[in-house]
Amino acid sequence: MKRIVLLVAVIALLLAVAILVMFNKKTPAPVAQTKPAPLSAQSPPPPPALPPSVAWAPMDRSLPPYAASGKKPKVLADPDARAALRLVGADWLAETYWVAAINDLTLPAKEREDLIEDLNEEGFANPKRITREDLPLIESRLEIIDRLAPLAIDDVNAAAFKEARKDLVKMREHLTKTLNAPNPDAAPPR
Repeated sequence: MKRIVLLVAVIALLLAVAILVMFNKKTPAPVAQTKPAPLSAQSPPPPPALPPSVAWAPMDRSLPPYAASGKKPKVLADPDARAALRLVGADWLAETYWVAAINDLTLPAKEREDLIEDLNEEGFANPKRITREDLPLIESRLEIIDRLAPLAIDDVNAAAFKEARKDLVKMREHLTKTLNAPNPDAAPPR
């Protein structure tokens, strides 16, 4: 069994490396050496959650995600991994990229930790008000955590997997209670 898990992990890593090589062949557009436009003139950030039907692609770095919020930008070593996080559990390509990122020891530990712990926030239309439609994504992410947590590359990832699992289980339990609660507006059975 351990050999199968190890083989699957190696295959996933090889796929991730192949994908990274494909994306790194693209050369970025030349950047003009001009003063950036004021925040009010820039485009608003992309929506925080993408529906699973949207194909994943690397982030467009020309649109700063902090433009409309007025918050200071959070500098990420791998912003594409953050974009992939939104689709983990719904898109295998995004998941492959995300797995490679969380196992990349050149990324800061805090960034890897956030990429795992935020599985309960990113990708949901409204993580504070989950609905029946969110249940498949919650279940999928729990399965991913159960598959990857035993293979955590360090204590940071192991702790992050534990925290993410706890939060997702809590979300699932809350949703299950809500779905199974009696409807006070429903007519009594005859």
